[in-house]
Amino acid sequence: GLTTNDVFRSGLVVTSDGWVAIKTSTAGPFTLKGASIRVRGQMFAVGESVYDDVTQMLFAKVNASDLPVAAFGKGRESQIGEQVFLASGPSTFVPASIASHVWPGAIPVSSDEPNRLLLMDRPGHIGEVLFNLNGEVVAMAQGDDMLFPIEAILPVLRSLLELKTIVHPSLGVQYVDVAHAVHVPTELIGTNRYGALLYGALSVPRVSAARKAGILPGDVLLAVNDETINGEHGLDELIAQYRPGDRVQVLLD
Repeated sequence: GLTTNDVFRSGLVVTSDGWVAIKTSTAGPFTLKGASIRVRGQMFAVGESVYDDVTQMLFAKVNASDLPVAAFGKGRESQIGEQVFLASGPSTFVPASIASHVWPGAIPVSSDEPNRLLLMDRPGHIGEVLFNLNGEVVAMAQGDDMLFPIEAILPVLRSLLELKTIVHPSLGVQYVDVAHAVHVPTELIGTNRYGALLYGALSVPRVSAARKAGILPGDVLLAVNDETINGEHGLDELIAQYRPGDRVQVLLD
């Protein structure tokens, strides 16, 4: 854990050589370059700071080595009622439980940004870290009782460490998650009870990778590289695991 001396309360050490991740509650850009971060009681100056406007995550690099890094778990596989612990400081852990998974429902959302949140049974402060019973990080608090699954953050961290910058894969569509929407007209989805409905004339922009591949408004995307878009995984979650430039096969109805 860490604390900062500014508006950001807490965050997570993500590499032993000094990268820390901080969840912000509003759109940036923000920078912590020139500020200081306290890690386990010791203050470190921030030498680099990178903000990601898709996830609203701020990554800061301090000059440190051999920092303790927690293992990453699977927040999206958290079960309703599962016992977890919210860390409000390096040695302060508060028991909580997972109340529900929050999906976008019938609202069209982007394939290129995270859309699922977790809900817990108690409020948390922005940036606080959620651990499962195995001591693995599964989410970060987004404020109130909402949580941002760790899987939404890891591809951003991977991009930063591999490329020294943050880039996101983009299919470029707006879709309705059929599995979690109610009263979607049958004429739009046929017999499908899962998939991503590309809803509306503007759902597939002409400059998008999807349009270049021949995908059109009204199509229902059923799978990406044989991974089904179902009640367990949304389209955005499947797309995020790839890198820009990767080729994927998409199953359409």
